[in-house]
Amino acid sequence: MLCCNALGNIFRLAIVVGTIFALILQFLTVKSCDFLQVTNADETNAEIASLGVWFHGTQDGECVEGSYDAMDEELIVGARTALTWSLLFGAGALALVTFEWLCCNICCAGCITGFLFAGAWVMGSAVYMIYGISMCGSVDDAMDGADVVEDLSDFLPFLQDVPSGTLCGWSEAATYNLVAIVLYFGCGILLCFTPKPDPLLQQVSK
Repeated sequence: MLCCNALGNIFRLAIVVGTIFALILQFLTVKSCDFLQVTNADETNAEIASLGVWFHGTQDGECVEGSYDAMDEELIVGARTALTWSLLFGAGALALVTFEWLCCNICCAGCITGFLFAGAWVMGSAVYMIYGISMCGSVDDAMDGADVVEDLSDFLPFLQDVPSGTLCGWSEAATYNLVAIVLYFGCGILLCFTPKPDPLLQQVSK
């Protein structure tokens, strides 16, 4: 029993630390103005050179104060909603795991925490829908001048408006969020397949 508790404590510590790190990375994602790079900003003299989920940056590399308007882009609104829910799911999972590890066992806590971790990484993954905004281009932009695409567009005109994301590049906040997703997923796996220790208060009182 002592061995199971010792191993369980190590894994629970790993889960708590991993979740805290994931939450920090997602808070950095919220505050960042550099989730994606607008690759043609120099050619078009666009004022926006980088775009975060809430903030944007100029060609001088500076973040503009205050969140930008979603510009009628439903995908930006969706990305903001997904990131918010991912943070809430992650925070809920952290609170439940920590309480159960320190204080007392809760009925069905494992299932609930597993659901919260799954929600955190699924919603975190949904943030990347932001690459589908009009600023990032469509199939028509990606295949400009290609005869095959022009022929297809005559029969399937909707293809021209399918988002491609080719005019936007990966940037640092996208990496922060990706690492957070991997951590949420990993913590969920550890939760399911590692021994569950007795609450630390019970271990100390024995």
